[in-house]
Amino acid sequence: FVAPIISAESALAYDLESGTLMFQKNIDERRKIASISKLMTAMVIIDSHALGEKVKVPKAATQVEPVKIWLLTGEELTIENLLYGLLIHSGNDAALALAINDSQTENAFVTKMNAKARELGLTNTHFTNASGLDDAKSFSSARDVMKMGLKALQYDFIRKAVRIPKLDIFSTDGKIKHALETTN
Repeated sequence: FVAPIISAESALAYDLESGTLMFQKNIDERRKIASISKLMTAMVIIDSHALGEKVKVPKAATQVEPVKIWLLTGEELTIENLLYGLLIHSGNDAALALAINDSQTENAFVTKMNAKARELGLTNTHFTNASGLDDAKSFSSARDVMKMGLKALQYDFIRKAVRIPKLDIFSTDGKIKHALETTN
């Protein structure tokens, strides 16, 4: 076996079929987690909300940067459509709308994200926001990302959503359209 040449600081290859770790490089070192955080946001939301539940978009969600699905203040969407915006388009506005709807504040929601991380045994992971915006105190490791990804794939909705390349979603009244395109 010849090890691959990988320039990444950390890397992990895992065989889903056999459960075998095929390659590893610095898999427990803490790194910026970025938008992979959205998998945890989705799991926390799905664990406690019905997909058909309606969410009114708060002004704060419309003011986040840089990646957005261009939500409007007061617009109403279902949890399902916001999750599509989160998982397909990596919308930071969708992440914040979901977090505030769930917990009234993003900080309170992040507490739930970190509790779920502990529940999953993610020992090198800490979240500071629902979308993965860079923050020195927000991190994970390749091993923890693998564990989180394996758990996320157990959610039918997440497994389905991350395979969709393009999708149009609408506000609950059908008047506002958001065209989503995958960032993967």
